[in-house]
Amino acid sequence: MLPPFDQISTIIRRLEQFFAILNPAELPRAVEQVIAEVADPLAGNVDGLRALAASFGAAARGVSPVSSQLQAMARTGLPDVWQSDAGVTATVVVGDTAGLVGRAGPAFGAVAQAIDTYADTLSQLERRRVDLMDQLIMALHNGPDLHVFGLTIPIDPAAWFGWLEAVRKLIGGSIGLYNDLQNAADTLAAQFADAASRAGAGIAFGAGMGLTDAVVLGAATVNGSSLLSPAQLTRIDQIMATMSVADRATLEATLSAAKSPAEEAYIFKALAAGHSFSDVVTFAGEIRGRPDSWLINHLSLAGTPGIMSFNGNPLVQITQTECGPASIVTARVLTDPMFAYSLTTGADGQDLTPDQFAARTATVEAQARAEAGKFWPQKYGTTPWGMASAMNAGASGGAGYQVHWVDDTDPRGSSVALEHAISAVDDGHPVPVLLAPTLQGLAHGTALHYVLITGHSNGQVSIYDPEGGGITQISDSDFRRGAMQAIDASAPHVNAVIMPGG
Repeated sequence: MLPPFDQISTIIRRLEQFFAILNPAELPRAVEQVIAEVADPLAGNVDGLRALAASFGAAARGVSPVSSQLQAMARTGLPDVWQSDAGVTATVVVGDTAGLVGRAGPAFGAVAQAIDTYADTLSQLERRRVDLMDQLIMALHNGPDLHVFGLTIPIDPAAWFGWLEAVRKLIGGSIGLYNDLQNAADTLAAQFADAASRAGAGIAFGAGMGLTDAVVLGAATVNGSSLLSPAQLTRIDQIMATMSVADRATLEATLSAAKSPAEEAYIFKALAAGHSFSDVVTFAGEIRGRPDSWLINHLSLAGTPGIMSFNGNPLVQITQTECGPASIVTARVLTDPMFAYSLTTGADGQDLTPDQFAARTATVEAQARAEAGKFWPQKYGTTPWGMASAMNAGASGGAGYQVHWVDDTDPRGSSVALEHAISAVDDGHPVPVLLAPTLQGLAHGTALHYVLITGHSNGQVSIYDPEGGGITQISDSDFRRGAMQAIDASAPHVNAVIMPGG
């Protein structure tokens, strides 16, 4: 259903080449080539898309009664003898399933709306294409040219320049048409990725986990977001596939002793972070029986919605130049609950005091700074290459981070890079972003500033700012344009993103 991105990009590049032609002898031929480029209907079946949207809409309406029935089953209770292979009662599993099915309805509805909107956009763009082609054909046949010995000679300079301007506008309109098509496809792909990133149970089950484990993992959330990302679920499946029989039995026993789905999910998350199996088992014993609120506060630093904090104390940069190290530390918190546990809990299992938490944070930020700036003066902050190196040293979750520069004078290229950043976050990888000030900001001493993309859901990108520890939501459309005024008005431009992949 989606147009081939590489083909659209090729068309745009060719049209841009034609747009630059000023030689009168070449322009008619260029118009003929533009007509050839826009002659084919835009890829995509509008009627098929609308039928698909209707199917998702029907699915959204159909799952609601199923969720209600499952919730009723969970409330009435099932026989205690029914136990899952992980030791979670069937009643809990049915209740979790009800919650997952209940969330599926809105997700299906969002997908239906996204496809329907794309179909409308495609229909409008196709009408624009036909109109542009008709106007280009008319311009080709009505140009004020005289052909002599194979040369094109303008009859009237004023008429010539008027025709030239009209043709350039039509070619520019054609470029805009295909840019709009690609932007619409990008938006639809982002909405699909958003829905897929919330399908934790389906991903886990598809990866080969047992149905009960898949449901438990899919049901575990922190402030409405899935606790385990698609990348972590895939990593867990890979680890479990290579476990010895003895370790698998130990894991099953450890999970059986867990008292809640969230507790199980944090055990799996620690496993995905790359810790030794024996350390994960020890960690599981230390968090056993803790309430979900305790787990979220100590292992995700998300006890206060909208801010990265522990017991209300924000996780912030310690010095003015440590926005980079603070972002690295936060990325590691998001991917590694055992690391978060070390920031919040003493060796005796007791909570750290606010001063102890600040001291521990300062220590790990200094370590991150050392990893990121071995050959770079601290007073100048952290280089993007240093950020990538430090992310790979402890916060990558197995992904290889690299620097991707963003040129906001090239809107299309900028949008593609930032779209890839959103995709990386959808897969579960936190993404550091380097913000650059305006010229006026530079004149007033505003510096480059790192922030961290922590999540993406419902068309909103969640961004952590280490200056205050707050997490701000901006629309993914604003982010794709590199418009970050809501995050830092003095440094509103995306200069680089540090993300997985080449």
